[in-house]
Amino acid sequence: PSLAVIAPSGKTCAVAGRPLVRWPDGSVRWALLSLQSSEVGAHRLCLSQPSGQRPEVSNPVTLSRSGEQTTIENGLVRVVLGASGPGPVREITALGHAYLPGPEDLRFVVNKADTTHEVSRTVQVMERSQLRTRVRVAGAHLDPSGQRLLNYRLDVELWAGWPVLRMDYQFF
Repeated sequence: PSLAVIAPSGKTCAVAGRPLVRWPDGSVRWALLSLQSSEVGAHRLCLSQPSGQRPEVSNPVTLSRSGEQTTIENGLVRVVLGASGPGPVREITALGHAYLPGPEDLRFVVNKADTTHEVSRTVQVMERSQLRTRVRVAGAHLDPSGQRLLNYRLDVELWAGWPVLRMDYQFF
């Protein structure tokens, strides 16, 4: 069955989800739901989509890959991630303005090690829907000689309809 979220007015909200934990038979035990609603108040969760009420997603998130580049955008914000080159984030543009025009403009640095010395990193799609897309970049902080000093994870998340980009950075 498909899930639907009904707002207090009775309108169906745009909803997307992904399984977090499954039962031994493969069915979903716990799921993470993302929804787009503009109403305040109690929303209802239904096990089936009301007929003829497929909601439209405003500024849906799209993901595309070309070579070593991964691009996520929603018509308001665009971020380009790279699997190689001088940094994990190649470009950030929002509302027509280039906030990060080149990868050398954003460096993650710890002591003398940083992300601009990396040769390659992994880019993995963690969650993908029209409502929310989350991509994880995993790489290393290298010193100028190329020696690995730390590893890092950078999660980049974009939601439909919002000119906001979320980036979670961890090093270990």
